[in-house]
Amino acid sequence: DNINQAIAILNPLNTTDGRVSDFRELEWADSEILRFIGGVGGFDGLVTRDTLFSSLGLFEWNITTGSIGRIEGVTNPIAHTRAPDGGIWFVSQPDSTVIFHLPAGATSAVPLFSDWTSISLTPATMWDIDNFDGQPVVAANVLISPLAGTQGMILVLDLASGSASAIWSDSRPRSFAKVPGMSAVVIDVIDGAGANLWLAELP
Repeated sequence: DNINQAIAILNPLNTTDGRVSDFRELEWADSEILRFIGGVGGFDGLVTRDTLFSSLGLFEWNITTGSIGRIEGVTNPIAHTRAPDGGIWFVSQPDSTVIFHLPAGATSAVPLFSDWTSISLTPATMWDIDNFDGQPVVAANVLISPLAGTQGMILVLDLASGSASAIWSDSRPRSFAKVPGMSAVVIDVIDGAGANLWLAELP
């Protein structure tokens, strides 16, 4: 009941950057702090109809103290996850071809090098990211060729070389989750008339 009441208080959330009316990409930073992307737009009054979402930033909500604050250095985020150093990896708009790293305790993010030529002639456009054992794994659209068009992929990035390897290349993947105790992911994929779940192994 306390959690339900606290969430109700958050909507809408008035911040110095604007009035947050939509919450996305929830992830626990630790046992007390919940991170989420706050923005405006989102829905037009019909829960089933998603409209243009405009991100106002990445926020942290301490469920023990009730304090809420925007994380400095994360601009226009559309996806985020914890980095190995305790900082944050994130993807932002309008340049969603770059993964940014905000080191722990820093207020300025730096881009991670990615050599997209290892899989494509053009950079990938990313919309989801997660940290699997210190490696960024992303969902992305990649232009295979002018004739073949774009392809939805799940990619594992090698931070040392900047190269990427595809573990899934098929109909558009919407989201993915690591399988506990395995080097594999379950992928939610749109295929034909609906959606399906697929299992893919990590390299």
